[in-house]
Amino acid sequence: MTLRTYLFAGLATATIGVAAPVAAAPDQAVIDAVVAGLVAEGYSGEIRIRPSGDTLIVEASGAAGRTERVYSGDGSSLFEEETRNADGSTVEREYDLAGNLVEEEYEGPSDDPRAERAKKEQEDRLEREAERTEERREREEEKAEARREREEEKAEKRRDDDEDDDDDDDEEDEDDDEDDD
Repeated sequence: MTLRTYLFAGLATATIGVAAPVAAAPDQAVIDAVVAGLVAEGYSGEIRIRPSGDTLIVEASGAAGRTERVYSGDGSSLFEEETRNADGSTVEREYDLAGNLVEEEYEGPSDDPRAERAKKEQEDRLEREAERTEERREREEEKAEARREREEEKAEKRRDDDEDDDDDDDEEDEDDDEDDD
């Protein structure tokens, strides 16, 4: 009995395996074409490809932004989950099996809270930098004013010293004139 049980269990497993449809994974030529297309679109950073049955799930990033896409086994695009463009906008696209665009949805950069936060941080950085620049300019002006005042004081002191020397010379000249008389 035990032998028959194992035999029937083995046959049942084999039957289920044969009856289940075998999904053909996309071949290397399709994967190469998808990668070449992504690189041509500007996604030359990190490209991850996960075969899933007869589809390819692709995540890519680069100068063009970031995208997540699903391709059919023949390489035609089925769904573009999300594309984060360099300007912060988002595009979602859905395609039919023939590769025709069925639906497309755009969200501008102002709709994205991360883009708003990044913009606010950039504005804050620029404002802080402007404040630092203004403070540096004011310090430089104060230093320049202090230097001018010191120079003026030195010049005035030199003039006073020169006048005192001239007065002393005049007194000596008068003394000499008196001696001559």
